[in-house]
Amino acid sequence: MANNWTKEQLEAITERGCNLLVAAAAGAGKTAVLVERIIRKITDPENPVDIDRLLVVTFTNAAATEMRERIGDALAEALEKDPSSANLQKQMALLDRASIMTLHSFCLEVVKSHFHALDLDPLFRIADETESALMRLEALDRLFESKYENEDGGSLFFKLVESYGGGRDDSLLRDTVMTLHRFTSSHPYPEKWLAEQAEAYSAGANVCMCGTPWARVLLSSAAAELQGLMGMLGRAKERASRAEGLEPYCVVLDDDMKVLEKIRSLCLDAMIKADEACGKADEASARDADLAWDRLHDALAACEFTRLPRCGKDADKTAQEEVKAVRNTVKERLKKLQAGGFDASSAEIREDFGKLYPQLKYLSDMVSEFDGIYRQMKKEKGVLDFNDLEHYCLQILLEDGVPTAAARELRKRYEEILIDEYQDSNLIQELIISAVSGNDDGIYNIFMVGDVKQSIYRFRQARPDLFLSKYQGYNRDKGYENRVIQLYKNFRSRREVINAVNFIFRRIMSPEVGELDYTAQEYLNPGAVFPVPGHDCIAGGPVELHILDLLSEADEIKPDGNIKPEGQADEETGGEADGGDKSCKCASAGAISGSGAPGGDAGNGIGTGRNNANGNKDVHGMNDGDSKNGGMPENSGSGEDDEEPLDSIQYEARLVGSIIRRIVTHEPGGFSVFDKKVNAYRPVEYRDIVILMRTTMKWADVFVDELALMGIPAYADTGLGYFRTVEVETMLSLLQIIDNPMQDIPMLAVLRSPIGGFSTDDLADIRLADRSVSIYEAMRKLAGLDDTGKESSGLCGTAGLDADKGDPADKSSVKDKSDVIKKTRDFLDKLDRWRDAAQYTPTDELVWQLLSETGYYSYVGALPGGAERKANLRMLFERARQYEETSYRGLFNFINFISRLRSGGGDMGSAKILGENDNVVRIMSIHKSKGLEFPVVIVAGCGKKFNMQDLNASILLHQDLGFGPDLVDLEKRTIIPSLPKFAIRQKLRLETLSEEMRILYVAFTRAREKLIITGSVRDHAGKLASWREKAAGAADKLSPYDMMQASSYLDWIGPAVIKQDSPGATGDAHGTGDEDDIHLDEPLVEIRFWGTGAARLEKGAPEAAGNIREWLREIHERDAESPQMPDEGTKRPEQEERPESVGHADVQQIIEALEWTYPYQKLTTVPAKISVTELKRRALQEEVTESAVPYIQPMQERPLFMEPDKGLSAAHRGTVMHFVMQHLDLGRLYEAAKSKAKDAEPSSAPSGTADSTGTAEGNVLPMALRPGTDADLTDGLVPEISSQISSMKDMELITPAEAESVDPEAVAAFFRSPFGMRMLSLHDSIHRETAFTIEIKCSEVLKDDAEGAACDETMLLQGVIDCWFDTGDGLVLLDYKTDYVPGGRSDIIRDRYKVQIEYYTKALEKITGKKVTERYLYLFRSGELVAC
Repeated sequence: MANNWTKEQLEAITERGCNLLVAAAAGAGKTAVLVERIIRKITDPENPVDIDRLLVVTFTNAAATEMRERIGDALAEALEKDPSSANLQKQMALLDRASIMTLHSFCLEVVKSHFHALDLDPLFRIADETESALMRLEALDRLFESKYENEDGGSLFFKLVESYGGGRDDSLLRDTVMTLHRFTSSHPYPEKWLAEQAEAYSAGANVCMCGTPWARVLLSSAAAELQGLMGMLGRAKERASRAEGLEPYCVVLDDDMKVLEKIRSLCLDAMIKADEACGKADEASARDADLAWDRLHDALAACEFTRLPRCGKDADKTAQEEVKAVRNTVKERLKKLQAGGFDASSAEIREDFGKLYPQLKYLSDMVSEFDGIYRQMKKEKGVLDFNDLEHYCLQILLEDGVPTAAARELRKRYEEILIDEYQDSNLIQELIISAVSGNDDGIYNIFMVGDVKQSIYRFRQARPDLFLSKYQGYNRDKGYENRVIQLYKNFRSRREVINAVNFIFRRIMSPEVGELDYTAQEYLNPGAVFPVPGHDCIAGGPVELHILDLLSEADEIKPDGNIKPEGQADEETGGEADGGDKSCKCASAGAISGSGAPGGDAGNGIGTGRNNANGNKDVHGMNDGDSKNGGMPENSGSGEDDEEPLDSIQYEARLVGSIIRRIVTHEPGGFSVFDKKVNAYRPVEYRDIVILMRTTMKWADVFVDELALMGIPAYADTGLGYFRTVEVETMLSLLQIIDNPMQDIPMLAVLRSPIGGFSTDDLADIRLADRSVSIYEAMRKLAGLDDTGKESSGLCGTAGLDADKGDPADKSSVKDKSDVIKKTRDFLDKLDRWRDAAQYTPTDELVWQLLSETGYYSYVGALPGGAERKANLRMLFERARQYEETSYRGLFNFINFISRLRSGGGDMGSAKILGENDNVVRIMSIHKSKGLEFPVVIVAGCGKKFNMQDLNASILLHQDLGFGPDLVDLEKRTIIPSLPKFAIRQKLRLETLSEEMRILYVAFTRAREKLIITGSVRDHAGKLASWREKAAGAADKLSPYDMMQASSYLDWIGPAVIKQDSPGATGDAHGTGDEDDIHLDEPLVEIRFWGTGAARLEKGAPEAAGNIREWLREIHERDAESPQMPDEGTKRPEQEERPESVGHADVQQIIEALEWTYPYQKLTTVPAKISVTELKRRALQEEVTESAVPYIQPMQERPLFMEPDKGLSAAHRGTVMHFVMQHLDLGRLYEAAKSKAKDAEPSSAPSGTADSTGTAEGNVLPMALRPGTDADLTDGLVPEISSQISSMKDMELITPAEAESVDPEAVAAFFRSPFGMRMLSLHDSIHRETAFTIEIKCSEVLKDDAEGAACDETMLLQGVIDCWFDTGDGLVLLDYKTDYVPGGRSDIIRDRYKVQIEYYTKALEKITGKKVTERYLYLFRSGELVAC
């Protein structure tokens, strides 16, 4: 076996006496090297080491188990050869005791052995994540309850809540405390870290601002930004110099670069001064550094570019626009640079620090207090969580940074420490390993193996810089205490894949983006051997890059912009129209091929920005996450199929499906893969293909559905969506109503499910039993049950069950009602029984009882995907069982935990039922693919924007830079990102980009034989031009500045492969060490551009033929022509399985069945309920369509950017006016008006009479309030209305801005009118904001449709009537409007709301049984009362 190891592998296996870092590239066999090193150490004939004296640390339990098994197999094989070996027998006996484990398991052993030193219960146990989460939530509640109870309104706590709480509640502050606690748990000393980071703000006026870590990060970033901007201007100048007539531009661009160079020199000077200030630490140096910062601040603030001069008529217009665009981009980025931390002087920043310090100190103390509460709760319950293990272990091993006796004891026990996946270690793990190693005693015995290019767990606080510091600092030669050995040979992938990976990452990965310079030293070298395929199959081939242009309806887009129609062969390349690519020959690196078709922050109202209170919070202009990709325009349908516009994810899924169809042909001569099990090539199967995505959320489900429609089986391991499955939702709803039946939404979900079995009519009967109570109470009332559960003389009672009495015509309705009553009683009986059982039954047993008793478990098994549905329910049962094993008990706590888990985004994946041999395409995230390999890898979604949402938090966190908070001014209601936040945001952004680049590397290196990349763009021509520009300005490695501006993987891949004259590939770089000689002539990446036409849905089987009749006719004709086999008494197997021939009659029946359409298709678009507003909108649309000259309301809307202070919208103002009119106290208005007018009253009308105003008896208006009265006599209304509006504002029913939008004079004008006075006199009987739901015929909605007009179905109509009252002679209906209507055109408003008023009238008459005699619209803008 030794002969199979490479020189570097053998050296890593046998090297002794040093700390050894093995930097193993992807597919380099690092795990095999680690296992072989262990085996050789324990079987060394001269100096064997017992296996229990080795500490082997793995990343996962599965890896530890696999390693133990491989060592056991090797020992067993050695024993077969030498059964008498005492050493081998001893090692086999010690294997079970060997320390091959995760670091958490090692920490657990240490804590168990030294519990007495920690004052722990010796019987402590490890809480699972469920119990830990519940305790953390409870501890958080205790903390905040204590603060609210003990703190006064002006305390720092309440300032924190208002500043960082998130609006009307404290949810964001709670999340911040929890996030900070979780973030600091990976630090060796959390409380110390919290205190130090808060104290960093404490120096105030004495701090050297320019010397702070934050300022130095910003200065370094600014220098790189300015260098990149100068490079852009340099390329623009070169473009102008080559273009005709643009010579004047070159002079201005030279001046621009001089301006930037001057600013950059100031930036570099500030960096030098900051270093000197940190080194000398005296006041003079600090002052000089801050002055350097202020000079830079002033220069950026004063920076202005001169206008470009005019060019002659002969100027190259295309080049002119390109140069202008580049210059405008430079100016915009320069403004963002100035606003991104350099918009304040050093004195202003120091002042900011002084304001932030008290709040951050208090926040740090809150986190420490939370940890204390949580720790005490764990102690009381006798539990620890996983983070406790590491911290307690560190506490046992180190005291004030000095190894303890326990650490020295472990040093004697372990002769060597071997660490797998070292690139994913964090700081606390590093300290634990160092404490156990013998480095302090001069014994160098740490063996580390990993690949920093595959460090993709920074979100778990992994520190790739730990690996990098050793990788760059250790010596590469023998004889040193610290040594690094590099394994660069890849034994996984074909040469084509390796060459493409090297070529791409050589051009894009740098210390700035990727944190490592991908040079010849980092290249993968081919090590796998693949036999040459025969002439009857295709294998390997270049990496393919498929780019889908979402704005093009074409099939294939050629690089010159021409479009190849569907089905047309490419004459230049001889490609086949159906896309059958039968050749391995592909384009060179970056070549664009045209052959073949693929298959044939909502804010909280607080302004942001130091100088612009209404500005955008993201002053960097960074992409803040993955905005939702919209669908295609309406006119972009795909022709014959007349499909609706599709989401971009669906388009890409269909493109991927067509690629899969091309390579999975199941035919000789198709694409093949090498199968090691049979040592031969075979056609590729679906199971050989994996689709990798950056994230499966929102993408995986769409891909599964679209691939299924194309006849491609697929399975997505999403890790999400469990709580969204119907069966789990239903069971959780059942548990909720068992705990508390007063919850209407869960109750309705259960009643409508198969568990309840209630129809919509049944639910309507229940609701109508009593609409003022909960569904549960209405059910009890319908069933005639009192609070004790006994029958009562309720709504129905037993009398309602006698169907033999009364009018025979009512017998059927009584019988129907009796069925609902019986069903309701049965359900309530079961619910009462389940509620009783929940009092004493463990939650897991209750769940299983419900699944069995309701039959729901068996029911879901009969549904499509039944196996997975049943597995989901079993997972719920297991989750409940795990919950019962915690210290928490009871159904309420279980439901509360699940609810918080869901609301906090803690979803989990649905049950996995996929077998290893299932022939399906797998879809998974790139993170889950790490450590795996697949014959064919499709990396999809490369056009998806990077998710930068975490950079928008109100307080950013960084392990080295600490807190980065917003500066909130509660008086001015502004939010300004602080200088530390700008710095941390920039640092996190670069770290995120580096992580994304490593994730892309992991994705590409999963492929064994074929790598395919897909992504979508919205302008392929623009992208192509941008990529070529970036590639043209780079010799070999692309500009790091350009790589920093990337927002998606395609922004890296495109420029890397687009340059067509680049060398083909990298060869055996480590063989020569001369990068200049490394190239091959073979092709690398083939680029294809497609339009949405190439992503048409191609369904499987008969649908693909396009015509069901033709397909059936072909089958019939084929059967008729096929000779019948003679009856020999025994049928062949294929005859037994073959269906009977299709006859003429059968063909007709099948056609009729398959072409049958639902006769009431129109009704499927009619909702079950509709609002009056929607009916009004439909009516208006019909009128506009039918009218020859419709009236169009004049609109002069200005663009939003011209209206920064627009205020409330018209619709918002209307809503506020309705709210005020609903809540005005009319009695107080009446009294205010009456008291103001009483002095002007000459005489009173006789008691008990009524005048023409319609006042009721006993409530007569004073003469001064009757029609014709002088308005001055009712001026008491305005102060009263203003007072009531102010009260609404003080009670926070409306905001100050909303209060200001209501004109008290306009409201008073209404009440001064005869109608308003009439309302005031009847104030005791006025009904306002009356909601209603009535039943109407669908034919009223579909009256213009023949099918709809004949429909006798009904639907629910909902609405709210503003105001109505009863005069005794009939009802009066009033609706308020704030619409604008031209003077004298009241007919417009009458017609506009005609439908609405008619339905209000119908509803009011149906509700009250009285006639509506008067109907009015009141227009607040004009003060008109319009009779309808």
